[in-house]
Amino acid sequence: KIQNSGHRVVDPQFLKLCDELNTQNGRRVRVYKGHSTRAVSFSPSGNAVITSCGDNALRLWDVVSGKVLRCFKGHSSIARSVAYSSDGNYVLSGSDDGTIKLWSITTGEELRRLEGHAGYVLSVAFSPSGQLILSSSADSTIKLWDVTTGKEVRSFDGHDGDVTSVAFSPDAKHILSGSWDHTI
Repeated sequence: KIQNSGHRVVDPQFLKLCDELNTQNGRRVRVYKGHSTRAVSFSPSGNAVITSCGDNALRLWDVVSGKVLRCFKGHSSIARSVAYSSDGNYVLSGSDDGTIKLWSITTGEELRRLEGHAGYVLSVAFSPSGQLILSSSADSTIKLWDVTTGKEVRSFDGHDGDVTSVAFSPDAKHILSGSWDHTI
């Protein structure tokens, strides 16, 4: 999944690098080296990038120096999706181990472990307020979670295939999902 932040794009590649590109001229800005990358997300400020790695960890990178600031460990399989909260204080990861994890950017601590999907977690998203989480899975479901309690609020059925992407509307009154069943 390619992640955009202003005039920069991060393109995860399944080699041992992650490219940061300038969207205006297409030139490479930086290469983040050292691990295979599955998912990426810019921080809301654009000063940091979070990546999921082939070693089942997440890494927080400084955009200016290109150095790793923190490593987040706790998944037993690769995270397929990462997302920042709108305030930049938290990050979500959804993994092939079937869990969603809420992490503190400041401490690197795992704050919540959400379980309820019967398959790989393929996509995660924060609501604009940061109070709700959406997750989707290879089990063909979407789940809505309360950030504060970590409890499932609702499960949505309706897809006949892996649900690969989810998003909140800006007012969080609606959600979108995309699936391998060719429906949105």
